[in-house]
Amino acid sequence: AAESSAWQLVFDDKVTHAHKELCEEHQRRNRPDCIQFLASVAEMERSKTDALRMARHVSRVALGSNIRKEAKDRAAALDRKLAEIVSDRQVWEKQLLIKYGLAQGPQSEHSDTQKVAHLDASTDTDSADGVAHDNQEAHQIHWSKVREWTQTHKLRGSHRGRVVLGRRQVRAAHWAGMIPKVACITAIKFSFAAKLQIKYFIENFHTQSYEGPTQLVFVYHHKDHEAAKLVQMYADGFHIKGVAARGEAAEFPSTMDLRYGAFSASDADVVASWNFDEWHHPQQLSLQVRALALASRPGCLLRQPAALPGGAESEAIRASSEETLLGDAQWMREHWHPGLAEQHAVLESAKSVDIVEVDMAVSAPEGSRAAESLATLRAELEALFEKLAKPFQETPAKE
Repeated sequence: AAESSAWQLVFDDKVTHAHKELCEEHQRRNRPDCIQFLASVAEMERSKTDALRMARHVSRVALGSNIRKEAKDRAAALDRKLAEIVSDRQVWEKQLLIKYGLAQGPQSEHSDTQKVAHLDASTDTDSADGVAHDNQEAHQIHWSKVREWTQTHKLRGSHRGRVVLGRRQVRAAHWAGMIPKVACITAIKFSFAAKLQIKYFIENFHTQSYEGPTQLVFVYHHKDHEAAKLVQMYADGFHIKGVAARGEAAEFPSTMDLRYGAFSASDADVVASWNFDEWHHPQQLSLQVRALALASRPGCLLRQPAALPGGAESEAIRASSEETLLGDAQWMREHWHPGLAEQHAVLESAKSVDIVEVDMAVSAPEGSRAAESLATLRAELEALFEKLAKPFQETPAKE
């Protein structure tokens, strides 16, 4: 029956086609029966066309629905996979820190809290070693103490002398009242290495344990369109944002470019220099901002520890790094001039009045082992990153 119906449809089409050809001939075209037949054929073809168009529309709708459902299912599967990757990465990071002796367990945290020092008047004056000792009780810190620096630092003899705080001492202090907002300023130029690095740079920023609000400000040159696109991929306008500097492209990033980034963070209470090419300790912001309030000073520098072969310590690295400068936003607008030759002299003179230093070293022998392990870990990560970036750097340029 099916074959008979199919044959009948084919036969009817052939008859209709032959009839149409006969009626379209010149001598038969004006006959009444041919006029009526040709009109009916035209109507039938329009109906078939409409039916075919409707069938295609229904097919597209069904296909689109299937695609959306499949995309939704794949997105859900991807989210589950990403969650597994994040979980695995966190476990790996924890194991890696434990392996290199860098993990901070609950016991060490409790010990640090119990061995807290209280910064009193003795830390505001010159001491034998210039370091505040961890032998007093913890206390609360207030951001208002930093805001008062414009009045108190002008008094003769007040807050004079170099102040260096240990990380245990700073970690033991607790905020009372408002916790200031911090804006971290970094400059970025487009390159294949930067394209690979930016994701991990932002992840490093997100690992900061700072208790208050933070913002990461990328400064790029307005003619560097690739850098602008790269920043916009991650920017949300609030927690992460990009600003276009309009200085000379050949001099980017200049002092004015970075200072422009700091001025763009108009609602920030604290401004931090945040080098794109550096790994930042997860407690860096927390330690530095707490140190400002603990010492009642508007600026802070980190003393970065490092171990050399044989247990010796590098004085160049142990010295405070000017790239770690962080401070009250108003103070930074007056004193932060990155890249200028005079910046070093300005900061050196400010160390006895306006700047508190945080020593990131831990007690020996654990400190030397941890520093050596960290140096080894950094070297391994840098070698791996160089290996990953090499294929991009060797890509031949298009002629």
